[in-house]
Amino acid sequence: MLWELPVVSAGWAGRPAADGVQVFVEADSGIIALNPLTGTRNWYANLHVAGRPVAWNIVYRDGAVYMIDRYTIFALNASDGAVRWQVTPVVRPDGAWVAVDDRSVYLGTRDEDIVALDRATGAERWSTSFIAGWPNGGVVIGFGVSGDTLYAAGAENLTAGKERAVVRAYDRIGGTQIAEYKSADSASSAGRQVTVAGNTVLVSDLYGGSFIAIERFTMREKWRVVGDPNSLGPTQEPIVLGDTVFVGSADRFAYAANLQTGQLYWKTFTRASILPFALCGDLFLGNNQAVAVINRRTHKLESYQIDPDGSSSRFPTSGFAVVGDVAVVEGTQSIYGISCR
Repeated sequence: MLWELPVVSAGWAGRPAADGVQVFVEADSGIIALNPLTGTRNWYANLHVAGRPVAWNIVYRDGAVYMIDRYTIFALNASDGAVRWQVTPVVRPDGAWVAVDDRSVYLGTRDEDIVALDRATGAERWSTSFIAGWPNGGVVIGFGVSGDTLYAAGAENLTAGKERAVVRAYDRIGGTQIAEYKSADSASSAGRQVTVAGNTVLVSDLYGGSFIAIERFTMREKWRVVGDPNSLGPTQEPIVLGDTVFVGSADRFAYAANLQTGQLYWKTFTRASILPFALCGDLFLGNNQAVAVINRRTHKLESYQIDPDGSSSRFPTSGFAVVGDVAVVEGTQSIYGISCR
């Protein structure tokens, strides 16, 4: 542990962002920009919207920070926190995940539309329905962008309380649907964001207890790694480093698999369900109401941080932002910096 920064309104469950020098975290009804080495606050933007931290994620891109605080989308200067623009759409986003590329800010709405906003002004570029043609509706959850394609992940509602994972590919310029993947399972959902690595699209399947690789151009399933059949699966999209896919799952395991084949290199058991996870140096970090530290070279669980014995009320709640060999995570009472050396 490098440092601890107490905050008044903590317990955020979203994902922070980093620009290589600063980390951006939601706490105290706004965004805090801090030095990852020392925990020193560089600036604080009090947005006065939700009254507590509710954003699903924060995104940094080209000098700006983007987030949705309940119903309002904000673009802030990364240098000082000044608001560039803020937009409250007629159709509310209700705290959806945000993705950003060189042109647009993408988000999902309460009516399960996908909306692309101009990154510079917040003006709407286009919108389209994610659930068009589904008699029982569904939900759009997260996004990924590669080249001229936007990938949106979510779930189609079926009968008898079932649903299936869906990933749709759209032309990011105009919003025209290009292709679609649907899981054959009837108890699955593609959750959070989408990872694109070469010709492969990767998503996590919470209810199917698995993570999935889809061929990018045909949108056909290449492989699937299934965890404990009696447990839920990952809640965060896979992380790719080189030829390896890393995932932490609610079944209490961390996984490393081959990107092309899905063959497991290793899996390591932890004491509780892993929700957010990250790579930091040679370490895999998993948030399971402590920070589980796994050496990804030896595949060994080395330690727990923040709540090492699992008995404290001070435990991590958010995802991770990584700058160099430091990871930053928020908890129930504080923000923490962890060295990955």
